[in-house]
Amino acid sequence: MAKKKQVEVDEDGVEKVAKKPQDKSKIVMMIGVVLIIVSLIFSMISLITIIGISKALRGEEEAAILEENGPPQISVNDIEPFTFSEKFIFIYNDTGNSGRTHNVVVEIGVGILKTERDAGKVLESMTTRETILRDGIETLMKSKSHEDFVSVESTNALKNEILLYLQSRLESESIVDVYFNNLLTSSK
Repeated sequence: MAKKKQVEVDEDGVEKVAKKPQDKSKIVMMIGVVLIIVSLIFSMISLITIIGISKALRGEEEAAILEENGPPQISVNDIEPFTFSEKFIFIYNDTGNSGRTHNVVVEIGVGILKTERDAGKVLESMTTRETILRDGIETLMKSKSHEDFVSVESTNALKNEILLYLQSRLESESIVDVYFNNLLTSSK
């Protein structure tokens, strides 16, 4: 005698359909895969954050070392010199009421690190775009005074401003130094 399956009926007399039991191992496996993907995403985010923080800290450490020890010594043989074709002439009026005029004449040179990949390109750009770069330097110098050429510290600060200007304008850090050659100042 065959057993009759007992059919369940709800309150309204509608037959209830029996649900098949789900395979629990498939659900566990899907949950595991989702957890692994989520953990990989969080690991990548953490790694990127750690690398960014590490670079920032390294940059601060390098800046502190540079400030303490000065720029690293680069062999003269590794530097390709570039000198602007004409001297720069700046005329500054005295800031006081003396009515004096101060003249500054300087030949500006730049040191390009030959070991950098873009050194040749930078040298070529400086040569072909010299007029544009001169104008930028002259504009920068208009905000200065003759006193900025008096002490070693202020002169080095000017060189550093010119260096940063050239590095940003040419989008290269292969420019490593700025030189003031034949710096002459006079007052009338």
